Amino acid sequence: MIKMNDLQKSDFSYNQDYYASHYGRIFANDKYYKLLSLYWKKAIFDANDIDSRVSILDYGCGLGQVSDSLVNVTYFDSSEFAVNFLKERGRKVVNSIENIPQNEFDFLLSSHSLEHSSSPKNELQSFHNYVKRGGKLILILPVEVYLKPSLNPDNDRHFYCWTFQTITNLLFHCDWRPVFQNKLYGPFLLNKLGSVLDEKNAVKIAHLLGKLKKNYPSIMTIAQSVK
Repeated sequence: MIKMNDLQKSDFSYNQDYYASHYGRIFANDKYYKLLSLYWKKAIFDANDIDSRVSILDYGCGLGQVSDSLVNVTYFDSSEFAVNFLKERGRKVVNSIENIPQNEFDFLLSSHSLEHSSSPKNELQSFHNYVKRGGKLILILPVEVYLKPSLNPDNDRHFYCWTFQTITNLLFHCDWRPVFQNKLYGPFLLNKLGSVLDEKNAVKIAHLLGKLKKNYPSIMTIAQSVK
């Protein structure tokens, strides 16, 4: 039986140690970082006929690997380490909500970020402030798996999880109208393929293999602002 006094105070932070433990290959291999960003461009934008040239706010961007291959991106993250990492790469990045441009973006991309928020309803409602009238949200969330009971904070700091139905309910509640939903899969053998093939073919095959293997599934919803 788990006892309440087993719960320890957490010193969790989205610092260099966190990113090194979760995304170590990105630090060590710029080629893989680029391949990964090209992969997500294909899997999220190209595969769903979304124009990747539109203005995009990558909200909760982390190290920016999801949107680095897009041409018109503004990055936001509250992690000082992530912000400095992106600034060193010459990216346009803000670290304060107050500094995010208002009513400016065609799309807001939130990839594996909302589950880290302690107030997802408020986050979704605030997203309207940043997109143009009728702008869209690309929301990507993890498919959670069952873990053994624990009263200790996990190192991913996920506070919520959703199904397609429950995130649809919440989006409607927050004045977002879902227009498309699908499973999204991570790349399979991307790094190895990138060592023997050109970038385009490495990404193409890793995308096909990822779908076949159902590799690291996420749920993706594209929704339109109705405010």
